[in-house]
Amino acid sequence: MKKLALIPMLALALLPAMEALAQPGRPAVPPTTSPRPAANKPKPKEILPAVQIFFDVNKDVIKKAEFEKLDKLVEDLKTKADFTVLLTGHTDSTGDPEFNLALSERRVSNVFDYLSEKGLDENIMEKAFFGEAKPREQNSDEDKRMKNRRVEITIFYKEKPKPEPPKPVADTCKGDTTISMGNGVMMRMNICTWKTFMAGNKKGIKVDLTQGVSDIMNSEYPLRNAKYQNLLMAGILKISTPGDSCLAQKATVILPLEAECYKKAKISLFETKTKNYWEPNKNTRPNILKDKTSVKVEIPVTCSGVVACAGVYTGKNRTKFKTSDLNITELYVASECPTMLIPARKVGSSWEIMYDKLNGEAKVYAKTEDGTTFQIQGAELRNLKHGFTLSKPKQNRVFKKYKLSSKSLGMND
Repeated sequence: MKKLALIPMLALALLPAMEALAQPGRPAVPPTTSPRPAANKPKPKEILPAVQIFFDVNKDVIKKAEFEKLDKLVEDLKTKADFTVLLTGHTDSTGDPEFNLALSERRVSNVFDYLSEKGLDENIMEKAFFGEAKPREQNSDEDKRMKNRRVEITIFYKEKPKPEPPKPVADTCKGDTTISMGNGVMMRMNICTWKTFMAGNKKGIKVDLTQGVSDIMNSEYPLRNAKYQNLLMAGILKISTPGDSCLAQKATVILPLEAECYKKAKISLFETKTKNYWEPNKNTRPNILKDKTSVKVEIPVTCSGVVACAGVYTGKNRTKFKTSDLNITELYVASECPTMLIPARKVGSSWEIMYDKLNGEAKVYAKTEDGTTFQIQGAELRNLKHGFTLSKPKQNRVFKKYKLSSKSLGMND
């Protein structure tokens, strides 16, 4: 019977504690809190252990012993940077819930004001109050209730705001424009390149075209390659940029050609590394556009320079020239449509050319030691297979007519 009597006695002993926890019939008072962080937001990292400031029952006055804690906290925070302070006010469960909520608010406000007076920036402090809603301990006895009558101070690393993603910037340089460079030559370039070098009255980029037998023969440019092969010269382009600078983006020079003359031409690009002859440009390839009525050569351009659009052909027929009392240093046979230059190679006292076919308008040009270039006027290309001799020209450099073979030059009589 004694064992059974213990059960009611234990129930009576635990009743105060159960009442303190359950407290049936007490009106629920919603706590005042800061907004809850998003579920996927990481928990802020604490810099220091939370500081507990304790209060007497039903009091909001900071006790003397607690001032020492607050002063020490202020000193410790002077050595820290980039932090925030969260203060939360609490009570035990004795008394009316609405009273406790207001009491917790006064407690946290008093601590907040004291820290502000001690120099903590109010902008980095945040306060909240919960009344009896968030106890540290169960309110089962006075020692535990004492620990619930508190203001809890937590120090966190300050969350640095995430930089806003950069706003998309409108690409004002998107797209190309095509402008005329004169002599039928066009240039296609990025719109910003055009604004930098060409807009308004600027003439920052120049393209000079040398084309046709007469202009090429009288130009400063070479007239042959290193192997003395036949050159089909579609045109020579000199590109000039301000200060010989290079463009940020490649431009394209468009050279139009007569379809009747160049529809079968195989055109590559050549450059001059010496003043004597052209060399293949192995780094740049042209784009050739052909249709029934036109041929266009597109040349990529980045920097200043001279480029020749030409085809190379090896002659199958051979003929020699002889000169008499002339200071001739170079000889060429040239024709139009297409522009073809056939250089003569000096062999002993004679000049030798290797050729395939020439049209009836082919002409003979010579250069002398003083750099003068002249056409041998009146020289008809007949009986060339037998060779011919050039006599010293008169002052006007007009030669007598020579009968030269058209058959050996692949000409039609």
